[in-house]
Amino acid sequence: MFFKYTIEDTGLNKKDKRMFSNKKYTCVNLYKDDRGRPVTIMKRKEASPMPYMVQYGFASVFFKTQDEAEAFCAGRFAGVEE
Repeated sequence: MFFKYTIEDTGLNKKDKRMFSNKKYTCVNLYKDDRGRPVTIMKRKEASPMPYMVQYGFASVFFKTQDEAEAFCAGRFAGVEE
């Protein structure tokens, strides 16, 4: 049996960053993809050669600086409200 579902717009805003942080990463910025799903820019709490991670869907992309991660997201995703 095949189930099809959609995710409605989550209504995220910048205050929801804490919700996406965990033991290893702190969420530094939020975006939304074209379906309204969350896209996060996370910073690793421990030292790492590529501490910034962009997570969207089932993908994770790593960057050396936050500026690189922001540039990656700016052309692909929409920002969330303040």
